[in-house]
Amino acid sequence: LDYETSGVFVVAKTKEAARVMQSAFEGRRVRKTYLALCKRTTTNANQQQQQQQQQQQQGTIDYPLVKDAAADFAGRAKVRCVLNDDEAALVKVMPAETDWRILHRNGSYALIEARPRTGRTHQIRAHLAAVGWPIVGDDAYGYRDDGQDDDSLISRHALHAHTLTFLKSTTTEGIPPVSIVAPPPRDFTRACAAVGVVGIETK
Repeated sequence: LDYETSGVFVVAKTKEAARVMQSAFEGRRVRKTYLALCKRTTTNANQQQQQQQQQQQQGTIDYPLVKDAAADFAGRAKVRCVLNDDEAALVKVMPAETDWRILHRNGSYALIEARPRTGRTHQIRAHLAAVGWPIVGDDAYGYRDDGQDDDSLISRHALHAHTLTFLKSTTTEGIPPVSIVAPPPRDFTRACAAVGVVGIETK
């Protein structure tokens, strides 16, 4: 998880468990679900495309990612989305896919469920920002072109690793799939409540 991301974090207690877990992640036999409090915005580039995507309630974001040469240790973006085929042909890209859907929306704010199919660094943060739904409190990927500052809502980026499921093929025969659920923490649910986005439980 990123430093500010809350939620599920798994540690293997034995070498055998570590082997099974590593195999599961490498074989993409782990289903991960994240919750993100997002705020609709539009950048100067790709406005028409972003506005169309913002009208959708769900979909798949498949923009490839590239390492950002300007990234540093001050919290700047580490990756960026490659939005056109011409640029993709000129740089070394990392394929990335994120399924997403809006769980609840109030005005310019929305609670979004994101399910990454791939596990790239900052994938969800970069993908949601690229389609005009940056995560609240995300200084690296959040575009604040409307002059408003949402730092008062939450002191970190509002991204929470909600569930982690190891599918049946990764377990011993006869043992059901293992699913771990982490309810959102209070700072996350309070931020949602403050902007009128409801429907999640706190721990």
